[in-house]
Amino acid sequence: MPVPLPKKGVGSPELPGNTESIEDSKTPDPFFAKEPNPLSLVERWKIFDNLRRSLIPPALVVLLIAAWLLPGLSPWFWTSV
Repeated sequence: MPVPLPKKGVGSPELPGNTESIEDSKTPDPFFAKEPNPLSLVERWKIFDNLRRSLIPPALVVLLIAAWLLPGLSPWFWTSV
């Protein structure tokens, strides 16, 4: 037996108890909605600083491995710096 589709704005077939209309949804429109960033400048700086500090050790390991494997200068030169 087919399930009847709800009227527009009444709910969805997946959630029969949902009476919230599509227009009342709090999901932002990805194409037109421009919302201000809720993070302050200090909080954005903290995120950037944590990202910077977390990427330094892997970058140094990649740099040392590249220096050891690439021809040219001695690997001991790059390791001692």
